[in-house]
Amino acid sequence: MILPPYPYHLHPKAIIQDLVDFPLQFYSRDLALKNMDRSLNIFHAKMLKEAGHRCRLFLSLLANNKIQDLEDLCELNLYKKIKNSIASFKGQGYTIKSIGDIEKSKTIYLGSTKYIGNLLPYRNLNLPKFNYKSRRSNIPIFRRAVEYYYFGVYYKLLKWYKNPGYDGKIYSLDLKHLNTLDDISPFEDDLENLRNALDFKSITMYVLDVGFTSSFKLLVVDKDGNIVEGEENPEKLEFHSFRLEKVINNKSRAEWMKSNFKGILNEFIISDVDGLMDGNPFTK
Repeated sequence: MILPPYPYHLHPKAIIQDLVDFPLQFYSRDLALKNMDRSLNIFHAKMLKEAGHRCRLFLSLLANNKIQDLEDLCELNLYKKIKNSIASFKGQGYTIKSIGDIEKSKTIYLGSTKYIGNLLPYRNLNLPKFNYKSRRSNIPIFRRAVEYYYFGVYYKLLKWYKNPGYDGKIYSLDLKHLNTLDDISPFEDDLENLRNALDFKSITMYVLDVGFTSSFKLLVVDKDGNIVEGEENPEKLEFHSFRLEKVINNKSRAEWMKSNFKGILNEFIISDVDGLMDGNPFTK
């Protein structure tokens, strides 16, 4: 079957629910996806199992109001948006309950993309989108646009050769911490040097889209105990779409990658759910 466009729901959130600012989309059945025949190799099957665990954990934490624990499970901007959204609903007197069994679920492979280049998983440190381009139209490989190409390559390599410790400085940046700062301008020169270095020592990131179908459902309840959003029938299944990502380890820079991509190196984090972040691209 032909999939609906991302985030794969048959109907937009604004049409089927009142609380459009809530992180999840309710009432989405999309049962046709449940029985999709998607041929998976061993590589995808292993990732799908890991992704299913992350999806179950996400919904469980949200249902049990453990919002702070989502910080290590989600991309930073997604986490902030969910945290602010839930705080707003709490301020209006709403609470979250759940029904159904989270273990009775199915995770469906919907698609995947590999990114190779100097894009970072930390969105706040990447340049605007126009600074990047795909080298080949049929493969989503992104590198920062280089003005002088071959001459530029020679010039940069010569610069590194004549400056001992150059790599040491740029690779000592605490990228995860910098990503949390409101102002990164004091570090922009070092970040630019890192981007140049990653033109030749690329980062590989893997993005996976999955559908998650389960009888486990969240309910939004008002201060009077009335259910204002959510399906009350525990037998009915509900569909959510998740986008997950991970950085693939490079053994030649294992220590640097281990220190900078903790929690995302060879481990999935959730970067979007039900299209809340419009796909959460690495750069805009």
